[in-house]
Amino acid sequence: MEVGTEITVAIIAGLFSLVGIWLAGKLKTPSPDTNESQDGSLGRPSEPSSYTPILPSAKSAKSAKFAATISFFFPGVGELYLGQSKKGLVIFMLALILGGGTMGIIWFILGIYSCFHAHKIGCLLARGIAITDWE
Repeated sequence: MEVGTEITVAIIAGLFSLVGIWLAGKLKTPSPDTNESQDGSLGRPSEPSSYTPILPSAKSAKSAKFAATISFFFPGVGELYLGQSKKGLVIFMLALILGGGTMGIIWFILGIYSCFHAHKIGCLLARGIAITDWE
C-alpha cells in the first residue's frame, strides 16, 4: 500500500509541531511572583504582563552557534532553544504551512532569517542583555 505524499507531509508536520510544543513547555521561563512588591507589601506588578524579559543566567548558558545551526535546518527551533517560545513557534508554524506550498522556498527563506536572528539573540544573552519574547 502506497502512502501519498500529502499524508506523509502531514504526518511529519504533526510530529514537528508536537516536538515544538514539547520544547516550548520545557524551555518556558518561570514567571516571577508578582503578588509581593519590593517593599514587602502586596500590590500590582509594576510592569505590564505582556512584557516578560528573558534573563540570561550563567548556569544555563546556551550556544548562539548551536541555535543558529538548528534554526537554519528547522526555522524557529533555535528561538525555542533560546527561550523565545512564542516567536519560535510562529516561525516554525509559518515554515511548515507555507513551506510545502512553495516547494520549500519559504522554508529556506525562513531558515536563513531564523538562523541570523537566533545567532543575534544568543549573542545578546551571552553578553548578559535581557530580551523580550518578540525581540
